[in-house]
Amino acid sequence: MHSVDLGHLAQERIPCNLCGATTSEVLSRNCGLTLERCMSCGLICVNPQPTAEALRKHYGTDQPDSDQQWDGYFRHPQHQIEALWRERLDDLDAALQPGGRMLLDVGCGWGDFMHYASQRGYQVRGFEFSQLVAKVAHEKYGLDIAVGDIDEMHF
Repeated sequence: MHSVDLGHLAQERIPCNLCGATTSEVLSRNCGLTLERCMSCGLICVNPQPTAEALRKHYGTDQPDSDQQWDGYFRHPQHQIEALWRERLDDLDAALQPGGRMLLDVGCGWGDFMHYASQRGYQVRGFEFSQLVAKVAHEKYGLDIAVGDIDEMHF
């Protein structure tokens, strides 16, 4: 399955969202983004992160039928989409200690990643810019997804 390359988006390094530390280790690179683990608290996230403005511009449509970002995703059969997310979960599983696992999927889209993560025992929460996309994810998987601007979300 061909993945979207998000490396072209404007990005910025951020301190850990959980503890504020600035030291991290690279775990993997995929789709032009780098997955890192905070050396202080162990939080795993994308860093550097695309800027809020870049994400709004890239994902800010509620027209999935005509938007290129969504078209490419839906041209693939469900088994390929599942394989993509299971591969990403394998990466996370390899980096995490056994035990309770919580996942906050920021920009969770259609909810596929959250769905497969929950099947592996993760406690999942999600956020999405698009009301339409969050509604589809809820209808498809029964997921509760917060909708709005990331700067307004409280988890």
